[in-house]
Amino acid sequence: MSVDRSHPEGSDDLVASLLRGVPEFLPACRTLVDACDDDPGEPLVLMELAEFVSLRMAAIEVERPPLERALAAVEDHLSSIAGDRIGFQLVAFAFFDSFSPEHRRLLAPRLGPRSRVLAGELDLPDIRWESSG
Repeated sequence: MSVDRSHPEGSDDLVASLLRGVPEFLPACRTLVDACDDDPGEPLVLMELAEFVSLRMAAIEVERPPLERALAAVEDHLSSIAGDRIGFQLVAFAFFDSFSPEHRRLLAPRLGPRSRVLAGELDLPDIRWESSG
């Protein structure tokens, strides 16, 4: 299996398919191809892909607890300012509205009940804040 580095998407092999679907894999794949004289073989490519996936899975696990604690702190803060409409608006616009639509979508299932209600009041039709998770 050889890779045309100038046009990896021109071939229909595993590497080309990976590079079309997972462009972030390109640097790891190039290193592997260079180390194997342009022909690493499918087993080595799949092993490298497994490493690529494992590293990302580990990053998710490492970052999950701080994310959960941060969102819990926002939820606790909302509990402590219950009834303070200005305080709620501050959290809505300074915190929730600071995220891109994609990040808000990803956060929605992780929000506590007060956060979900508050974020839902932001009139963001492209986001389904009612998600539960």
